[in-house]
Amino acid sequence: MVTIEGDQLGGKPNRQYPVKASLFKNIVSHLLAVLNAHREKTGMLTSEEEIQVLADKIRPDQTLNSNFDLISSIKLQKIGFIYTNNALTTEVTGNIDLKARTIIIHPLQKLNASSTYCLSYLLGAAVLFNSDEISSISVSKNIIDLTLTKNHPIPKSIIESQISLFINSLLMPRRLTERLVDQLMSDFDIKDHNHGLIFVDYQECNHTQYVKMINNICSIMSVSSNLAISRLTALEILKDTRTRKPKNWSTYVADPEKETNRKAEAPRRVYIDLGEDLNQEPPL
Repeated sequence: MVTIEGDQLGGKPNRQYPVKASLFKNIVSHLLAVLNAHREKTGMLTSEEEIQVLADKIRPDQTLNSNFDLISSIKLQKIGFIYTNNALTTEVTGNIDLKARTIIIHPLQKLNASSTYCLSYLLGAAVLFNSDEISSISVSKNIIDLTLTKNHPIPKSIIESQISLFINSLLMPRRLTERLVDQLMSDFDIKDHNHGLIFVDYQECNHTQYVKMINNICSIMSVSSNLAISRLTALEILKDTRTRKPKNWSTYVADPEKETNRKAEAPRRVYIDLGEDLNQEPPL
């Protein structure tokens, strides 16, 4: 089966079509050939390892007491800033000129998780791509709008996934993230039971530890809970066994009568929404 994205169908829902294995293999081979040819021409990074190496070069200090200055790191990549007015704001509004390698935005009063993400997005676009692929990137109050050139050879989904990987690798580098998780587990006396350093299921005790770990990681690394969860999962540090709605839903609903019959040694089980109690916007 091959999936055609909705935006390629005039905004309609995604559709799947049966495709012979040989034809699908030829399509994939053609796309890879296009990407490799374009990569040789422009030097575009395509592999996960290369993108993570680049992010590590931009953020070489991954000690626990390191202080990452995103603005300075952007300038070190020979990307300039032009501020459009004197009014300070906490939200990124403006655009990036990829040809001139210049970010044009309102001056920022401080960085928070959203503005840090937006600036990292602009940095990722500038170091991974150029004006041959991306026509423009505008940001309005931390909302990003990416427009590709008319004859761009790379699918938008690939460009966005590579920028996303760069952001995750820059804001939550592997070595620093692993060190921070180890330190927090020691501070909170959380044991590793060999099913994920951070493990969450329907047991109340595991959920409490999960919320504590995620919120502290978000606060220290200045990222949103969504980004933290995504990165920790990719690094195989977090294992979340919950589902949106368990089949045996009733067993997770608080019931005083059932509670009295619960075995004393059995862990208390609760159903909690996936994003509940998590900090969405931790300040720097």
